[in-house]
Amino acid sequence: MKCVYKITNVLNGKFYIGSTTRFKKRVQQWRDYTSNVNSAVKKDILRYGRDNFTIEPIEIFPEETSKQEIAAKELDFIHKLQPEYNTIGKPRPMETREKLSKALAGKKMPPEVGKKISVGQKARHKIFPQTNAGHLKKALIIETGEVVIGIKNVAVKLGVNASTVTKAIKRSGTVKGYHIKLLTECRD
Repeated sequence: MKCVYKITNVLNGKFYIGSTTRFKKRVQQWRDYTSNVNSAVKKDILRYGRDNFTIEPIEIFPEETSKQEIAAKELDFIHKLQPEYNTIGKPRPMETREKLSKALAGKKMPPEVGKKISVGQKARHKIFPQTNAGHLKKALIIETGEVVIGIKNVAVKLGVNASTVTKAIKRSGTVKGYHIKLLTECRD
C-alpha cells in the first residue's frame, strides 16, 4: 500500500510524517527497529518504548501513483502540520554546524564529487519544492504594511530574486524602494 503515514508519540503528542510505497514493510521495520538508526523518532521509540507510539496511514494512494507525487504530498503534510520529529527544511543547530565545519575543515572535494552533489541537489528541489523553506517566515513590507509569508513570495511580489530580498533584510537596505523586515517564524 502506497501512503503518507504518521508515527505519534502518545506520551507527548510529538509525531513524524513519512511516506512509503510499502506500508506493511515500513510497519515491520518500525516494529523491528530496523529503519534509520539515527533518527529522532527512533531514539524516542527506544527511550519510551514502542508501545507508546502509534503508526497509521493518513493518506492512501492508488498503486499507479509515482514516488514523486507521494513525496510531494508528504512534504505538503510536513509544511501544514509541522511535525516535531521531521528535520527536512529545518535549520541545523549551531552546534551541529560547528561539528560539520570542523569535520570538513581542510578537506578538498574532487570536482566530479561536487558536480554529483550539484546534480543531486537540483533534482531534490524539483522533487521536493521549497524544501529549503521548511520554516517560512513572515516578512513585513514596511511601506505598504503588507505581511507576506516567505522570502521567496516577497521576491515574486516585488519582481526580484529571493537572494536580493535576503541581502536587503540583512543589510537593512531596500528592494525597489521597499524596506522588508522579518517578523517571526510562521507556525500556521
